[in-house]
Amino acid sequence: MELRVATFNIQHGLTGRGEVDVELLAQVCRRLDVDILGLQEVDRHLERTDRVDIAGAVAEACGMACAFGPAIAIRGGEYGNALLVRGDIGETQVLDLPRPSGKEARAALIAEVSIAGSRLTVAVSHLSVPLDDSGPQLAALVDALRARPVPVLVLGDLNREPDQLEPLLADGYTLAGGGATWPAANPRRRIDHVAAKGLEARGVEIPQTPSSDHRPVIATLTANPYGER
Repeated sequence: MELRVATFNIQHGLTGRGEVDVELLAQVCRRLDVDILGLQEVDRHLERTDRVDIAGAVAEACGMACAFGPAIAIRGGEYGNALLVRGDIGETQVLDLPRPSGKEARAALIAEVSIAGSRLTVAVSHLSVPLDDSGPQLAALVDALRARPVPVLVLGDLNREPDQLEPLLADGYTLAGGGATWPAANPRRRIDHVAAKGLEARGVEIPQTPSSDHRPVIATLTANPYGER
């Protein structure tokens, strides 16, 4: 099995000029040419993005199946994470993550995925910014994934540098690698990650795009012949 996967915080479809352009975002995502795409900061039916189902619009442009996992309900719309797959999406779960009092709610979308006869578990998430908040969130996500079948793929804006991902690394995940991802114009921090258990990265790309304040992380993954490690 070889898969091309990506994670992308899309900043609800904003361009570098601060304008909402879902059509441009869809073109950008299509050009990524991936089998699995995890999106964060996704609006669905929100007024600020003209009530568009952004994940649905991107999925249609890319010819991919789509699942959406809300983290917040806002005035008739929702905001959260999305998973796009060039294959089938089976059972899905929206995992509400620990939320410090008064802080924005965070969640993870977990799904069983089938691509060309291969099955895997995929989680897409966007964690909080303060390390004291995102630590318990990451631990909760890792704990929830322990019961899921390997291979397992975690795609997300985790708001933590590679050396701050102890719960993932201690549980047998490896990071795809790559350089800084944020801010997009002149990246200084690597906070967007592709992490896998039972899969190995064979290559990583972090392209500049005209959408979002983050750069996507694209990884080519192959089955790990030694299983978990």
